[in-house]
Amino acid sequence: MSSQFPCCERCGRRYRPDRFNRHRRKFCADPECVAARARERKRKSYEKRIVHDEAFRLSEVARCREGMRRCRAAARARAAPDAALPASVSEALVGLVAHLADSSDPQQVRSLLGSYAERGRRLAVGPCAGGGG
Repeated sequence: MSSQFPCCERCGRRYRPDRFNRHRRKFCADPECVAARARERKRKSYEKRIVHDEAFRLSEVARCREGMRRCRAAARARAAPDAALPASVSEALVGLVAHLADSSDPQQVRSLLGSYAERGRRLAVGPCAGGGG
């Protein structure tokens, strides 16, 4: 292309401007550049509307507040300890550990359950928290 063509403000490539809108066009027709321009246009429109439209501003405050409330509730639900296992599940788990350990000694089974629980806690924290077990 000729060096007289303008450069795209996003990617820097030269483009052939629309002959009817030459003085306004700042981006080429590349899909990424078009999407960037659309994002910029929407952001400016949103900012302008927030400043000048009181009803819109109040609705956005309420929308954001509700979204944050949902996020915090979900975080609390994830952080809350799980409810105790029902007795039948607990008994089944103890039976399974006793079977795998080939032991009928309650003290030994209790010790194994404690070590398995500790290992599970270490694994649940994540790979960065140490303890590869």
